[in-house]
Amino acid sequence: MSLPVETTSALREAAESAAALARRGLESDIEGAGLKARAIVDAVYRAQSRAAMWMWIGIGLAMGTGLFGIGFTLGRGWPQ
Repeated sequence: MSLPVETTSALREAAESAAALARRGLESDIEGAGLKARAIVDAVYRAQSRAAMWMWIGIGLAMGTGLFGIGFTLGRGWPQ
C-alpha cells in the first residue's frame, strides 16, 4: 500500500515545517537560557571581585600596620 505522490509531498512539507518550527523554538530557548546564565555569572563575578578587593585591602592595611609596628619597636630599642 503506497500513498499518492501528492499526499507524500504534503506530509514531507508538513514534517519539514514542524521540524523548522521546533528548531526555532529550541534555538530561542537556548539563547534565553544562555542570557540568563551569563547574567548569573556576571553577578557572581561582581560579588566575588568586590569581596576579594576588600579582603586584599584589609590584608594590606594589616601588613602595613604590622611592618610599621615592627619598625617602630626595633627603632626604639636600637642602641644610640
